[in-house]
Amino acid sequence: MATFVHEWPGVDGEPCMRLRQGRDTFHLDAPNIGTFVIDVLERTISIQCPSETEQTTIEHLLVDQVLPRCLAHDGSLIVHAAGVEVDGEVLMFLGESGQGKSSLAAAFQLSGQKILSDDCIEIAGSAGNVVAFPTYPSLRLLPDTLSRFFPERLATAQVAKHSDKRRIPVGRDFSPAEGTPVRAIYVLEAQDPASSDLTIERVPPSVGLVVVTRNLFKLDPTDLRRASVLLQKAAAVVSTVPVFTLRYPRDLGALPAHAKTIRAHAVTLGPMLQ
Repeated sequence: MATFVHEWPGVDGEPCMRLRQGRDTFHLDAPNIGTFVIDVLERTISIQCPSETEQTTIEHLLVDQVLPRCLAHDGSLIVHAAGVEVDGEVLMFLGESGQGKSSLAAAFQLSGQKILSDDCIEIAGSAGNVVAFPTYPSLRLLPDTLSRFFPERLATAQVAKHSDKRRIPVGRDFSPAEGTPVRAIYVLEAQDPASSDLTIERVPPSVGLVVVTRNLFKLDPTDLRRASVLLQKAAAVVSTVPVFTLRYPRDLGALPAHAKTIRAHAVTLGPMLQ
């Protein structure tokens, strides 16, 4: 029986990805789908899956799960977050799957803002100069959000066989080679059922560090040396970029107004440290 050194839970609580280790390889198992074998010396990825596995599902897992973890293993700070460019700076939205990162990104797109990604952002730099890079442009929405925000017929694509989400084209404008400055990080949290207001509260850098670290992609979470390197990089980020909790009612119709409020809040923030 295979020994897994780590498991990542899915939205339903069941493992969506499991890690096994070979001599010079990592095996990322997607239950009932297949295995991605990563050779860290040869820098190759091979895929083992049943012949009937759909190509879209393989591509989804490769781009959304496997490659971000490989980049993180090489030392990049890869965050499970949505990112939108507003007035030449990036607002990042962190949160567990199902918290509404994609829907909020879609609301910003409706107001004319550029989406970097709705799920995965690379951040780099040092204290005083933090920039973001999109790993790939993406926007994936559930049918109810899709029909509400984009009632016209769009050329959407299936995300994966195990997901009801559809992939929406967002264009392929490339960010500048030096990256785009990060203005603020917002952490999506569940709204108090008794409240109908949008609330934004700043958190101390120590709390922000915990949140950012918890939302990092990692190939091998048991590798303490690499974890220490990523922790130091995350600490440099939160020493420069303010982190806020963001709570709002999960009402699709109100999301465009929420995006406007968040943008107005970001404008009030002082200049980043230089």
